[in-house]
Amino acid sequence: MKTIKLTKATESFAMILVDACELVDLHLAFVGLFLGYYWNDTRYDAYASVLIGLLLAIIAGVLIQENKAYLLKKVRIPNYRIVF
Repeated sequence: MKTIKLTKATESFAMILVDACELVDLHLAFVGLFLGYYWNDTRYDAYASVLIGLLLAIIAGVLIQENKAYLLKKVRIPNYRIVF
């Protein structure tokens, strides 16, 4: 994880994070559909959908923070003094 944070290429960090999120989402969807079918209750599918949405929101927040920190480090705004 340290290597991912220290790298300047944020694409690799985003790729690893999004792929891991997709795998978790796939398992959540499967479990939600299986429980909904097994218990004949669609609430489980809805719960899984809400969990998937929350996980995607968390991942988006992490990516925003990482890219924001990267962009703010990269761009340095010089201090200008206005002299009259």
